Amino acid sequence: MLGQSSPANSLASLVRMVACATLASSGCVSALPEATSAQLTAARASDPGLSLEDLQRGRATYIARCGNCHVLRSPAERAPDAWPAEVQRMQTQHQVRLSPEEQRDIVRYLRAASAS
Repeated sequence: MLGQSSPANSLASLVRMVACATLASSGCVSALPEATSAQLTAARASDPGLSLEDLQRGRATYIARCGNCHVLRSPAERAPDAWPAEVQRMQTQHQVRLSPEEQRDIVRYLRAASAS
């Protein structure tokens, strides 16, 4: 009947939406800058204990936690000092649940990557 959708059609539509979202976000992941030693050196001015592994973990966490819900933003879209508030806003306004460690790692990566 017109206007009615079967469970199979609904499932097919859902699968298409997920596939499109996955393809869209994966294209952004490849453009997302890897953490570099130059970024690390610059970031250590304000975060002396920071390691390259910390930045790599932050990138991976950003991809895994943020890329599941929306297209990832380039770190260059914001100034380094704007990222902590943006991550906090996502938690407050969109009920994103990040552990303190995940939040720290994401912010460290985004700040370092946006500074270069």
